[in-house]
Amino acid sequence: FSKFVTDSVLVLFSSYPGHPTLQSYLKAAIQDGLVSLPAFMTTFLQAARSPDLHEPSTLDVLCRISLEMRASLGGPTAPNRSNAFATSPATLLSTIRDAIVLLKTSYSLLIPQLQRLLPAVEKLVETLLIAVTPNDISNSSTAQAMACIEEAKEALQLYPLTPNIRNAIEGFAIILSFKSDDDPSLVREVQMLQNAQSSLGKGDILGSGSEFDTVSFHLLLYHLVRPIY
Repeated sequence: FSKFVTDSVLVLFSSYPGHPTLQSYLKAAIQDGLVSLPAFMTTFLQAARSPDLHEPSTLDVLCRISLEMRASLGGPTAPNRSNAFATSPATLLSTIRDAIVLLKTSYSLLIPQLQRLLPAVEKLVETLLIAVTPNDISNSSTAQAMACIEEAKEALQLYPLTPNIRNAIEGFAIILSFKSDDDPSLVREVQMLQNAQSSLGKGDILGSGSEFDTVSFHLLLYHLVRPIY
């Protein structure tokens, strides 16, 4: 039912971009439990792949509603809860992938009139990525993890990401490394994600051209302390 209601409102948004009444209805529906926040997030980010929803004011509104509702429903612990955005590991990785696609879409739409959109999308993606823990994706498939890595690599290579988003993607690579130990193909993909980051000369501790980037540092640190767990 949550998906049906969200789909219906998103269709209306395509005809009435950013309409205040639709905003109010969505917030009330989520607050009252008529629509669950995970279902809304999954449906919204999946629908955002369609050009029909690529209206800046609408995307901005939907991102801000997501962040506002997550904070209000989750209380003080909301910033540390990735499950506020998804109901299962498979859904979470799918939502992450769609969120990174939305980030790339926002860069492609960026023009002077769209200055509000990109910060909202960046904040949403950053909030989602930094909340993910290894346990959140422990039961997800390698195929899903690799699909997320592909989107992340493209974002790192092709778009002028801000430091916060770049750091969030780097942190996400660290989380994916928890799944990569027993899968050589995923190990290679995580390494390629690191290479995509370091090839831009950003995030390096010793500056551009350093062979020791921040992702490598954190991955090394993780493997050093892992026996403690």
